[in-house]
Amino acid sequence: MRDKKVNSSLQRRIGAYIEYQYKRQRSRDESLEQGIIMKLAPNLREELIYEAHASLFDSIPWMKYFSAEFIKSLAFSIEEYNYSEKEIIYQVGR
Repeated sequence: MRDKKVNSSLQRRIGAYIEYQYKRQRSRDESLEQGIIMKLAPNLREELIYEAHASLFDSIPWMKYFSAEFIKSLAFSIEEYNYSEKEIIYQVGR
């Protein structure tokens, strides 16, 4: 990155992200996890996905106003994204 004259701030952020992903990967093999989940029977897979997100839904007070069917469909729409520590993921005015 130095050869390409990438600014030092960006270099540090990229380095921090790579380190974060490395540490995270050592504790969790996502591709293996996904492979196992995909091998589950469809009803077990659906139940697992719903249960994995249940605590998130329970922590949002206004979710109680939605039907169980809607919340279940929402659980299957959630995508997980990983960010490094202190990375700005949303900024007003940009």
